[in-house]
Amino acid sequence: MDVHNYQRKCFKQYKESIGYPEERTFLYGNPVEVAVPNQVVPGKAMIIGFHPLARMYDVDDQKDVPLYSASFPFGEEQYFDGRHVIPVPGREDLEKVLGKLGIKLEDCWLTSLIKIYLFSSKDVAKYNALGNFKVAPDEFNFKEYGTKSMPWIQQEVSLGNPELVILSGLETISLFYDVSPTKAKHLVDGELKELKFGRKKLPVLCLQDAEVMINDNKRNPWPEVFESKVVPSAKESLKRFSFVRKD
Repeated sequence: MDVHNYQRKCFKQYKESIGYPEERTFLYGNPVEVAVPNQVVPGKAMIIGFHPLARMYDVDDQKDVPLYSASFPFGEEQYFDGRHVIPVPGREDLEKVLGKLGIKLEDCWLTSLIKIYLFSSKDVAKYNALGNFKVAPDEFNFKEYGTKSMPWIQQEVSLGNPELVILSGLETISLFYDVSPTKAKHLVDGELKELKFGRKKLPVLCLQDAEVMINDNKRNPWPEVFESKVVPSAKESLKRFSFVRKD
């Protein structure tokens, strides 16, 4: 199977394969679409995020209401939200995090483990306030969806043949290592680990979600952890890869 055929197969079959409710839609009836990987650079680094984000709008008195699926994981997509032209979040923060590790975003295969937007409890509360009671929070199903998504990632690894896999987000890490998101924090240390993908073992670097990693909020400990612990250790660990900048 080549990449194009994988994309077509994933787009058509993914939701059914994980048991996602076919009737689930966004507020105005727009379908929850599958975000297939679009930036597919083989042989270097594969970034695996948790799930794709959505295009957010203000609706009546509700802020940041998800209305449409993003087209691709970590895509370059921009849209007009009624006030400004803004990017779908994710890509810019990821580029900053990778840059500190000496990795260019354009050298990466970008994908997500779960390939549909997951509605949070906050999203559902906003939908309820707007009179829509058809959506339930997906956060209680993320482990089931993630486990059922593993065969799709196995196929991507086979197609992309990466030298390095980077897991982004505690939920992502927890699903691959079968630990709680709380315990997954201890794997974000800048050290390379290993995971088996099919018959092949690959080096893995675990990172917190990029937005959290660089969000310089006084209550957020992750920027300090990233700069003082993760970056020095990871830069040393990543020296073995030819696509990583050495400086």
